Amino acid sequence: MKRLNGLVIVYLFLYVLLCLGSALTAPLRRYRTLLAYCFTGSSETGKKILAASAQSNLKAVTLELGGKSPFIGQCCCAGSRTYVHERVYDEFVEKEKACATNRVVGDPFREGTEQGPQIVPNSPAYLAGLHVGDVIVKCDRKPVQSFLEDIECISIQANVLPWTNYTTITRVDFNIANILSSSYRASGVLV
Repeated sequence: MKRLNGLVIVYLFLYVLLCLGSALTAPLRRYRTLLAYCFTGSSETGKKILAASAQSNLKAVTLELGGKSPFIGQCCCAGSRTYVHERVYDEFVEKEKACATNRVVGDPFREGTEQGPQIVPNSPAYLAGLHVGDVIVKCDRKPVQSFLEDIECISIQANVLPWTNYTTITRVDFNIANILSSSYRASGVLV
C-alpha cells in the first residue's frame, strides 16, 4: 500500500497513470492481471485501448473520449463545446472571461492553485501563447461557445460531431434535462 495525500492506494487494485494514452496500449495487452480500466482521452486512442483489451483477457473498459463532449451550464470538466441560451449568453461570456483571466495555474498541491499541470509536454508553451479574452470571446476557428434559442437546436448541435461520448447538463429545469438527455447520442449523460 502507498499513501497519496491521505488516500490509501492498494497495489493491484488501483493504478493512476498520467501519460499519453497511446503509450498504454501495449502494456494493457501484456498485463492479464488487470481486470478493468478507465481511460479519459482521444477517440482514436480509445479505439486502440478497446482493441488492446480484446487482444488480452477482454478487460472491462470504461472510456470517456473525445474532448468534444457538450455540456450545458456548469461542470468540473474540460468541455470544449458549451451551449448557452441566448437570453443569458452575454452575461455568461463576461463571467467566463473574468473567471479564466483570474485562474491560478500551478502546483496542484499548493494552496490557491485552481488548475494543475498539463499532461502533454508542449501544453504549457501552447497555453502561454493564448490570449484568454480572444479565446473565449472570439475564436479564429469554429466557435466553441454557441448561443441557441431552443432545446431542439441544442440537441441537434450537441449530436452533430462524431466525438460526442459524454454529455453534461446543468442548471436547467428537470423536465428540460430529461428531454435533452434522451435526445443525445452519447455513452453517458450527467444531469
